[in-house]
Amino acid sequence: EVSRFGKVSSGRQGSSIKIFFTVTMGRSYYDVLGVSKDADDEELKKAYKKLAMKWHPDRNLENKARAEKEFKAVSEAYQVLSDKDKRQVYDAYGEDGLKMGDGNAPPPPGGMHGFPAGAKGFSFSTGGPGGFGEFRNEFDLFQDLFGSNDPFASRGGSGFFSSASADSPFLRTSRSSSQKKKDRDQEQEYGLTLEEMYTGTTKKIRLTREILDASGQRMEVSRVHEFTLKPGTKSGTKIRFEGEGHERHGYVPGDVVLVIKEKPHKVYTRNGNNLVLKNKVPLVDALIGFEITVLTLDHRRFRVPVREIISPGYSKTISNEGFPIKGDVNNRGDLVIEFDITFPTYLSSDKKQRLKEVFSSA
Repeated sequence: EVSRFGKVSSGRQGSSIKIFFTVTMGRSYYDVLGVSKDADDEELKKAYKKLAMKWHPDRNLENKARAEKEFKAVSEAYQVLSDKDKRQVYDAYGEDGLKMGDGNAPPPPGGMHGFPAGAKGFSFSTGGPGGFGEFRNEFDLFQDLFGSNDPFASRGGSGFFSSASADSPFLRTSRSSSQKKKDRDQEQEYGLTLEEMYTGTTKKIRLTREILDASGQRMEVSRVHEFTLKPGTKSGTKIRFEGEGHERHGYVPGDVVLVIKEKPHKVYTRNGNNLVLKNKVPLVDALIGFEITVLTLDHRRFRVPVREIISPGYSKTISNEGFPIKGDVNNRGDLVIEFDITFPTYLSSDKKQRLKEVFSSA
């Protein structure tokens, strides 16, 4: 049987009916969302939200047939491109690669080379196990990403539900899911070296969470996430992975939030955008002058001459050698060198006399 949205297989696997979306009408998923092929997660989410609001069937009652197709296409495109594994298969083999579990789609050129191990295809499932991945119901996805039953109400007026039809699939979804509250966020610290916060870094982290299977039993699943931090990242910065918390009955999974924590450094400490370097100075050098060699966090070396007499509490500031100012690549904080004078623990009588003579004549 062929539906207006795709191909419905007549075979059943438990209570599962596999539906392969075919609503992109010859356009690439990138074209559907209007993004470039190097679009990141934030760009994908922004494009999805814009187009989902534009094409939601309850906002297009006069042209509902087209709106339903476009709304489903936007959902499909977002789910493929926002999933690293699905996107890899799609970029390599296109929609044919995603349909490998269909049984009718031709194999990609060169066979299965380059596919993730065990890849069979993507399916939307009404229950039971899926294939390589699963497409979510487009209305569930819409509500989860907007975080509200009526995101349009914030744009003024009473929201679009005032004119939505009583049999709207979104309203049916909202009534059932509105009974669920979002679970609390799960925060965990993630340590970074001062060098990583200084230069910026890309990290991968494996998150393990408990979910409920089709029978309601708990099972553990793991997923590797990648995130990038820009130069100048501060301690306390939060990285949020939406919906990656444990799943519980009656709750929408909360978020996992990584809280960046600065690891202690053996040389430097950070004070806002400034770097502080403590340097011990023998008393004689504090009096006659000296030079120090500075090794920066990005592995540069430079010399700092100190010609003035150093007194207790004295510090020297080197402009623009501190931490990068986030969002302003051309400016940095300062490097503040604080001097700690070390005094001798013993002086002979002869040395004391000579020092007395020197200072008496100064």
